[in-house]
Amino acid sequence: MFLEGVVRLAKAFGGLGVTAGLAADRASMTGMGAGQQFFETDTNKTYVYNGSSWIQENDYTVGAMSVDSSGRLSLPYQPVASGSMDFGVGIWGPAFYIGNNLVINRGSHYNTSNGRFTCPVSGAYALFFQAIAWCSPGYGYVDIYKNGSFIMPFAHYNLSTLSGGNNWANVNLNAVINCSASDYLQFYIRTVSGNNGIYGASHNSFSIFYLG
Repeated sequence: MFLEGVVRLAKAFGGLGVTAGLAADRASMTGMGAGQQFFETDTNKTYVYNGSSWIQENDYTVGAMSVDSSGRLSLPYQPVASGSMDFGVGIWGPAFYIGNNLVINRGSHYNTSNGRFTCPVSGAYALFFQAIAWCSPGYGYVDIYKNGSFIMPFAHYNLSTLSGGNNWANVNLNAVINCSASDYLQFYIRTVSGNNGIYGASHNSFSIFYLG
């Protein structure tokens, strides 16, 4: 089960004296050293041996990760950034999107000067983007760049069949990108035809976070 996997991960990364198993397994264990921890996979409870008996703990903590007595996993240092761009009326493409109004930037991995999210560790990262695009008329894309290089188009908006200068469309993007430590990710507004871009203020938002 998932929580048992959490405990096994803790053992692998710290040699922390953690054992996982059923309640019956813990009851049969003797001669343990003081401080030995045991996580019961059938009750989601954690115990610590005090030298003569097992004492239940309310929470299970390994470094920056914890599981409380109700089985809720807490990852308070998980890298994440989320916010929006509030540059007046928005930006014309082609241009990199810069989220300068952040609601969270845990770990300070997102740079509000250039719109880069620098990955602190290797693994998979989830990216979300939404905005209202305008064209007069025309079409374009919202792309994802890694280390300054185009990966592939992830969202397309097309208003080329309309006339006038106030046409708009919703644009939504979501993706999972595998990255190495120190890679950086960016959103790019790419104009293909006509004059187009995305609205600012409350008409756009983004999120990037580490999955594992």
